[in-house]
Amino acid sequence: MAVDVDDEPERDLVELLQDERGGQVAVADDELAGAQCGVCHSLGMLVEATPGMQYPPFCPGGVRALGKPHDPAGAFYQEGFDVVREQAAARRCEIMFTGSGGDEINAHHSRTQAELPTPEPVPWLGDEAVRALTEVNEHLAPIPVLPVPTLMVFGIHNPGFLRAGIWPVSPLVHPRIVRFMEQLPHEHKRGKALFRERIRRAGLPEWVAAPAEPENFLAVLEKGLRSYGLPVLDDMLKESILVDVGYVDGKALAEAEGR
Repeated sequence: MAVDVDDEPERDLVELLQDERGGQVAVADDELAGAQCGVCHSLGMLVEATPGMQYPPFCPGGVRALGKPHDPAGAFYQEGFDVVREQAAARRCEIMFTGSGGDEINAHHSRTQAELPTPEPVPWLGDEAVRALTEVNEHLAPIPVLPVPTLMVFGIHNPGFLRAGIWPVSPLVHPRIVRFMEQLPHEHKRGKALFRERIRRAGLPEWVAAPAEPENFLAVLEKGLRSYGLPVLDDMLKESILVDVGYVDGKALAEAEGR
C-alpha cells in the first residue's frame, strides 16, 4: 500500500494497481515524479507516468469536449482519471488501492473546535444559488463514521472505477482506522506526522517522507480552464439554463471572464 504523503487531496491520482497475475503496478501522473514514485520504486513496482498536462479539464477527446454523458459535479480532473483507469483496465487490473481519506483522517476533528476560514464570496452566483447556499446545512443526514468529504470523493470517483471493471479499495478509511485517528492527539496528526514517521521507519529517505514542496495539480487545472474552458464559457453565456433560472449571474460572469 502506498501512503498519500502530500497535503493536497489531488494526490489521490496515484493508485496502486494489482493485476490478475499477482504483480503490482503503480500508475501515476507526471506531476508525481517525487515522493510517491519513491515509495513505488522502493517496493519494486513499475511506474507508468500519465502526463497530466496532456489531459487537463475540457481537453479535446475528453468526456466534456465530446459531450458524453457524465456527472457535472464529478472529478475536476476526470479526463486524467479516465486515462489512468483505461491503463489499469488494459492491464487487466481488478482491484485498485487508493489513498482516499488520508487528508481527512489527519485533519482537526470537530471536537477540537477548530475555526474554519470564511470563504470568499463568488460574484457571479445568481440569487437562486445564494439562497440555496443558506440552506445547504439544513435537514442533513446523521453524521456517519467515515468523514463526509471522503464519502463525497467516493461518489465522485468510484463510479468511474466500477464502469472500468475495477473495484476501488481505500484502506485509510476503514472504520477502525478512522476511529483510531479520531482518538489520536493532534500533534501526531499535524502535517501527517504519524504517516511520515511510518515512512521513515520503513527506510525511505527524508525527501520521500517529507517533500519540501507539496505537489498539486494547479497548473493542470489552469491550463484546462484557460486553454479549453473559456470557449465553453463563451457558449454558455450565449444560452444557459443556469443563467435563465437565476443560478448564475450572466453579466457578472462575463465581467469576470473579461478580467
